[in-house]
Amino acid sequence: LSPQQTQRNQEQIALLSTKINSLVSEAEAAGIEGNVEQAQGLMKLCDQLKEEREQLRKQNDNSHWSQTAEIAAAQEKQMEVCEVCGAFLIVGDAQSRIDDHLMGKQHVGYARLRMALEEIMNERAKQRDEKEKKRDEERRERHRQREEEEKKKEKDREERRKRREEEDGRRKHRDERVHGSHRDREWDRDSRSRHREDRGSSRSHRSRSRDHRDKARHEDRDRDRRRENGDRDRDRRRH
Repeated sequence: LSPQQTQRNQEQIALLSTKINSLVSEAEAAGIEGNVEQAQGLMKLCDQLKEEREQLRKQNDNSHWSQTAEIAAAQEKQMEVCEVCGAFLIVGDAQSRIDDHLMGKQHVGYARLRMALEEIMNERAKQRDEKEKKRDEERRERHRQREEEEKKKEKDREERRKRREEEDGRRKHRDERVHGSHRDREWDRDSRSRHREDRGSSRSHRSRSRDHRDKARHEDRDRDRRRENGDRDRDRRRH
């Protein structure tokens, strides 16, 4: 028997066992109720089903021994493993057997599984490549943004440095003007002070000169008076 026929026999044996158990239960129920004829008929049917089940079991047993013999004979030959399904194949076997294997459910099922697995692996590899590509693009974009930010910061620092230099220049120029103006005012004050001192000295000198002249005039007038008084005194003594 072929494996397919053996499988069908196994399924039929299972169905017969279920039917037999059901008929036995019905026969027992009929006997309890006193329906002897019905119980005997059911038991006769059970016996027929048991014989049919036994025949199927014998067929499967014979098939099992036959398959075992084939396997033993095949083991004496050189074998190889199918790369798709892992089944053992006879090297140089007939093409019809090879075709049967290639069209069999096991080989076809494994082939489909292998194809599905390859598709899944290829899809995952594609997704990984896309994710890696996206991560690379994101890294490049972050790097570009950092460079732009650094350039902007450097530009801002340069502009602040220039503004500080300009402010320092204006402050220095303003301080120089203020210092110069203060120096000019100091010079003006010193000049006016010297001028006042010179004028004071001139006035003091003129005042001393006037005092001296006034004193000289007073002395002259005093001498003149004394002289006149002396002359009058002499004139009185003469007379």
